[in-house]
Formats: sequence, structure tokens, C-alpha cells
Amino acid sequence: MAADREFTSACVDIAETAAACNPGVASFEGLALNLRGRISNDLDVIARSAEVLALSPRPALRAYGADTYGRALLAAGERQAGLAQLDLAWDAYHQIGAVAFRAGTQRAMRQAGARRAKWSSTAGRPATGWPSLTEAERRVAILVGSGHANKSAATELGVSVNTISTHLRAVFTKLGIQSRVQLAHELHEQEVSHAPAPARPAARRGISDGATTSQATPIEASSRCSSIPHGPAS
Repeated sequence: MAADREFTSACVDIAETAAACNPGVASFEGLALNLRGRISNDLDVIARSAEVLALSPRPALRAYGADTYGRALLAAGERQAGLAQLDLAWDAYHQIGAVAFRAGTQRAMRQAGARRAKWSSTAGRPATGWPSLTEAERRVAILVGSGHANKSAATELGVSVNTISTHLRAVFTKLGIQSRVQLAHELHEQEVSHAPAPARPAARRGISDGATTSQATPIEASSRCSSIPHGPAS
């Protein structure tokens, strides 16, 4: 429809203007190339956009570049090259916890006849809560929940601050929280729930050999229970 074409052209113009105002910035340049290549159905331009976006500090954009290039290659009949790009996109989406985008990439690969063992390892992962976090997200959550700033967490893990921010947004979404204070609380609750249970007190033994264990009176039992912790220390 004419309205759709006008809207798409306007988006391309905006992206190209942003790239022109930010020369040498891979994120802006790559997105502009990507939109231009897709609207003109130019595989070479889409390929160039993937190369540029691969230099972006933002993992979501790196994944997006590989994703769109892979789909364009499949459409052009270049199956192996297309699947190779989609594999890169799947891995990048998985790393940042972009479950919906990862599922879309996986669906495109499956429709092309591909199967991957790594898909089965994510099939049973829940969508929310601590079990839903990827290993990378869990590491970031532990560091930030323990008091690290994004910069110090990035230094600790050897990644960029942007990567930490991306993981942290995914953590907040999956845990249903909105602040670092809430994350610290969630981390504390997680640690408490997985702490080992307190040891049971040893039963009293008889004084002589063969004597049976004496039965505690209600007063003795009450005294003992008051000294036994009812849960792990907070």
C-alpha cells in the first residue's frame, strides 16, 4: 500500500540522516544500510549492513544484522550461508535472553530444514523467574545485586558496559522488578531459599550401655526448640 511505502521510506530517511550525523558509528550506519538494503531488496547492501552491525557494541544489533542477512540469503537460495548467519543470530539472541527473537530465528532455520542440538537445551526453560535467566544474565544479576555498578561488573566479566545494560534489562524483565534495590532483595531471597537446612540436634544417649534414649518432658522439648534456629540466618 502507498501509505506503507511512504512510512518505510520515511524510516529509511531518518536512519540515513542519523548515520550522516554520526559518521563512523557502526550502530547508526549499519541500521541505515540494513533498512536501505531491505527496502530495495539489495542483497549486497544487506550483507554490508551485517558487516557493519557486527562492529556495534550492542549485541541486539549484531544479532539483528546476522538475522536479516541470513533470511535474505535463504530467500536468494543460498541455504548454507544463510543458515550460518542465522546460527550466529540465534547464539547472540540466546546470550542476551531475547527469547522471542531467538524463537523467530529458530523457526526460520527449521523451515529451511535445519535442526540443532542446542535448541533442545532451551526448550524447557521457563519464561520468568530465576530459572529463566541465562548463565550470562545470572552472572550479571549476582554482581549487580551484590552492589557492583555496571562499569565494575563489565570489568569483572570482561564485557562492555552496553552488554551489562542489555543483560540487566533482561534480568529486570524476567524477575518482574524495576530497580537494583529490588534485585538485591531478590538475590538475598534466592540465596536464603538455597541455603542448607540446619543440622538436626543429636539424640541424647543413655548413661549406661544398652540404655534407651530418654524421652524429653514437654518443658525440656520446649527449651530445646527455642534454641534451635527455624531457618537459615538472613
